[in-house]
Amino acid sequence: MEYFIHFLLTIIFLALITYVCVLFTNSVENLGQEYGMQEGAVGGILAAIGTALPETIVPIVAVSSGFLAGKSVAVGKEVALGAVLGSPFLLSTVAFFVTGVSVLLCSFLKKRECKMCANPIILLRDLKFFLFSYTIAVSCAFVSSKIIKCFVALFLIIYYLWYVQRTLKKDFGCELDSNNVHELIFLKLFKQMKHHKRIFIILQVIFSLVGLVVISDLFVNEIKYFSQILHIHPMVMALLLAPVATELPECFNSAIWIGASKDSLSIANITGALVFQSCIPAAIGLVLTPWHFNVPAFFNVILVYFSIIFVYIFAFKNKGILNYRILIACGGFYVVYVVYVLKMLI
Repeated sequence: MEYFIHFLLTIIFLALITYVCVLFTNSVENLGQEYGMQEGAVGGILAAIGTALPETIVPIVAVSSGFLAGKSVAVGKEVALGAVLGSPFLLSTVAFFVTGVSVLLCSFLKKRECKMCANPIILLRDLKFFLFSYTIAVSCAFVSSKIIKCFVALFLIIYYLWYVQRTLKKDFGCELDSNNVHELIFLKLFKQMKHHKRIFIILQVIFSLVGLVVISDLFVNEIKYFSQILHIHPMVMALLLAPVATELPECFNSAIWIGASKDSLSIANITGALVFQSCIPAAIGLVLTPWHFNVPAFFNVILVYFSIIFVYIFAFKNKGILNYRILIACGGFYVVYVVYVLKMLI
């Protein structure tokens, strides 16, 4: 009965994350429209940073919870490292897969065309930014000096701020079409307060972000529970499952925008989150964890490179144009890792 309750709680938390994602994408679109922001900035910065907050909080919570409770932080550090490494992995595999499937499904339902029209400049630029910062972060696994790792962490934070500055400065895409932005959900509940739209936008953004962080933390607690029950190494469990909760916002945001034929927002949300993941959470991991990888972790990193380079080469050869088949194929790298973990456990 106890197992069933925890399983039911896991499903409930996933459903809640999905709903909060709808609130967040709706508030981000309205925020971008209100301030006349470009698609690249809305998808690659506002949406990416907002939906990446849960996986940024997870490593901190995983380490600090054990410390504050007066218990060993070893398990927390393993979960934290798995969450940091698992996020880019899930984005480069499952998130791309979900986006590709969304294109195929929506075109089958006649809701959009099968051809994707994402901004090629945003795509190629973000992938290059990610590959550089990710390589820098991963290379530190071979460094024993904690001081050097702290300096690299500082560099990654500065590097991300530079990325944000360049994204805001450059003209990546057009402004959001006001006719294609859904009415703010909070205003639907308080129609008589439409003249206070900006206030309600900010409130909905804050509400959805807090919801994402809180619910994702509850989900991670369920992961720890099943890790102990199934006797699976906490880092491996975190590599596979922790990002499923924390990356759901990106996956669902992208699927929502694909259904609305907003391909540039959808792809920028994923690629922008990849850049964020390889900088800010990686910096946290460098400071708070030993940042030494075991074999499953290194294999996870290798698959990330395979998936990103696979997408980059195809996009580069086709002048930045993506194909839903390529995105769906990225899901195969996740399957490969699951099979590897299962064989390792048997």
